[in-house]
Amino acid sequence: MLRPPARPRPRPRPGPRGKTPYDPNRLPKFILRHAINGIVAGWVAMLALIWLDLGGLGARLAASPDGDLATALLAIGFGVTFGFVGIGYGVLIVLPGLEPPRDAPED
Repeated sequence: MLRPPARPRPRPRPGPRGKTPYDPNRLPKFILRHAINGIVAGWVAMLALIWLDLGGLGARLAASPDGDLATALLAIGFGVTFGFVGIGYGVLIVLPGLEPPRDAPED
């Protein structure tokens, strides 16, 4: 039996920002956005601890000759920790509520 020639699949229409609905970089962008939000939250928490001088932290950093180095190490520690908390929040809480892309390629 003869079949009619297959018609090409229509191209997806651009979304509201001019992109197609399927974006192969969707997950890395999602992870990076939540990591940055977590890092900023960690730095805000660190600055609050220093500014409010909880446990004498601000006074110790101000009196130390290596206070800048200690503050940088605190910033790295708080950034990494809260960055991973932000990623965990995004993956465990936000991601299950997102709908999958409409025209994602099938594996």
